[in-house]
Amino acid sequence: WRFAAWTGMRRGELMNLKWFDIDMFNERAVVRIISDEDRETKTGESRSVPLNSFSRDVRDRLKARAGDDEYVFPRWHKRTYTGKFDKARKAADVKTGTLHGLRHTFISRAVNNGVPVHLAKLWAGHSKLETTLGYLDTPEGYEFIAIEELIKTERDNVVKLDNMRKAA
Repeated sequence: WRFAAWTGMRRGELMNLKWFDIDMFNERAVVRIISDEDRETKTGESRSVPLNSFSRDVRDRLKARAGDDEYVFPRWHKRTYTGKFDKARKAADVKTGTLHGLRHTFISRAVNNGVPVHLAKLWAGHSKLETTLGYLDTPEGYEFIAIEELIKTERDNVVKLDNMRKAA
């Protein structure tokens, strides 16, 4: 479930993910979500999602248990994935949530932590920016965190206001 939360992959993409789709030997690893005759993506397009250190760690632990299986995750029916996720959610004492909600979490976490929305759109495999924007959830109080980030700009002298005035 952590892999889904850190890659934003859809349930069907997880179900069809094969080991050769994942870069195993690079710190700047990516998972390639392939659309081919056997594994159709929702949009019909292939894409790559970079793996952060958390998802690389999950990748390594999954690979250690995989044996000779070509698929990363078991070949269960899609309802089984949903049922197992619900069971894990309840065991973790999380009251609400869905497997698809991990996708929303991934996209919101990315954008709320400074990833440009066009990159989140690319990673999510959305064809329209409006779709990506519909996934965003801004936590209460986030605006106050964001406004404080502007101070860092001044402290780091990324843009000196005096230089901007002189140029005008």
